Amino acid sequence: MRKLSGFLVAVALGLCLAGGASAKLLGWEGTLTLEFVRPGIPVVPFAGGGVATINGSGGIGPLDALRLAGGITGSRSRVSVTDPGLAPLVGVGAAVTLGTGLLGPISGGTGASLSQNTLALGGMAKECILFYECGSYIPIPLTVGGTRGAGIGGLITVNGFGTRGVQISVTGAPWTIGSAVAFNNAWGVPTSTAVRWGFAHGPASGTTSTANRGGVVQLVTPIQYVTSLSGTSGFFGVLRIEFVPEPSTALLLGAGFVGLALMGRDAKRRRLSSTGIPSGARSGARRGRGR
Repeated sequence: MRKLSGFLVAVALGLCLAGGASAKLLGWEGTLTLEFVRPGIPVVPFAGGGVATINGSGGIGPLDALRLAGGITGSRSRVSVTDPGLAPLVGVGAAVTLGTGLLGPISGGTGASLSQNTLALGGMAKECILFYECGSYIPIPLTVGGTRGAGIGGLITVNGFGTRGVQISVTGAPWTIGSAVAFNNAWGVPTSTAVRWGFAHGPASGTTSTANRGGVVQLVTPIQYVTSLSGTSGFFGVLRIEFVPEPSTALLLGAGFVGLALMGRDAKRRRLSSTGIPSGARSGARRGRGR
């Protein structure tokens, strides 16, 4: 009876801890990529993770609101551009930091609009010109002051590219789980257009269980930039996250299972010691009777 009571207490405690940890927060892992419209320029990927606040005050099921507070940051010095038709562009690089923001409502899947849709994407993209080490590049700021730019909306105008006074204008937009369009043109003549889509679904691909472990959300934001060297170009920020157990929850559950295993082992030792026969001798006796 004591062993059964201990087992029930341990299971109840584990469930309570797990439920309490997942009621308001869900861990997530994900990737953030910068994807250029211009053919021949590779994507620039970053990975990370963190803890998301789900639906404000908690709840599991449909995903109404999602709050992220960072979780992805990094830099790539250069990714080579191998298409000779893009010369003098020889590479792209980036340094990004995912900001803090609230997104929602998300359940409903592709095409739904977000009334809460700002999540700053900080940092800078680089178009490396002429030199492979990227010592000479066109800087493309993603946001300014966390108030305008990629993932928020608004216009950024700066002078960059060393001392040459190249003017750069960047137009950002909020995130969406619908469609985002970005384009290139050369001095007013459109050359290419691309579309990226967001989505949201639960572990079984439905939208009523997105706020569960295994739920996936992809958000996209279009970014347009104009320079006095290259005309108008576009790229996307693509954020894809999957909900996973929080590390603390997994550790608590793991500790609970280890505790149950130790309880069982201790109980077995007590039974053997009560017979007065060492466990090794008892095992040998059983093998001898088997013959």
